[in-house]
Amino acid sequence: MTGADGRTRSIPVQIVDGIAETFMQTPLIAGQYTIQATMLGMESDPLTIEFTPGPAIGRILLDLTLDSDAGAVHITAGPIIGTLDQYVPNGTLVTFDITDENGTTQTLTTTTTDGYATAQLRRTQLTSGRYTITTTAGSGSGRMTVEIP
Repeated sequence: MTGADGRTRSIPVQIVDGIAETFMQTPLIAGQYTIQATMLGMESDPLTIEFTPGPAIGRILLDLTLDSDAGAVHITAGPIIGTLDQYVPNGTLVTFDITDENGTTQTLTTTTTDGYATAQLRRTQLTSGRYTITTTAGSGSGRMTVEIP
């Protein structure tokens, strides 16, 4: 199997009554995956499967907390909801883009735990001013504008 990121991995299978069958875990990165079976030097025709972004949908709420004692800024996204109105699975990839007034963007990537994702920045990484924070998880997204003193 060759993934959307170009990495190749092998998935061993057993043949029962002349049929090879396996299960593939849904990948974290959306895109096209090519699967091809090989056995004793013979190869099957490649099969391409398209994985669309997911599993989050809809609007993601954002909250920002300044922790002056620790010198940190905490950004929380959530709840992050899936297609069945459930929290997305733990480990779902979430991206935070923090853009200052000059258009400079810092990108942080994290994963969900119990339907929420948290990113942390050191206060020294942010000058005082207005920031736009956007987050994405699958096809879900959120946005907020904050003033950092």
